[in-house]
Amino acid sequence: MNGKFKRRRLAILEVLRQHERPVISHDIAFELNLRGLDVSERTIRLDLQEMDQQGVTLSLGRRGRRLSEAGLAELHL
Repeated sequence: MNGKFKRRRLAILEVLRQHERPVISHDIAFELNLRGLDVSERTIRLDLQEMDQQGVTLSLGRRGRRLSEAGLAELHL
């Protein structure tokens, strides 16, 4: 995993951790851009798909994504 993806991945996990409700990729991209990470919604969607497959996020369809227990554990490493 390259450094740029790892930073983006941790930032995505942090955004998900801060919300009690599912978060859509558009809102994640918006928050990351506010934090100074220049990232597109498409990039976030692709990252989330990979993270879903790895079990660190949970897809709730059009409602968005939530952080899984594995994702929470990754944040605390």
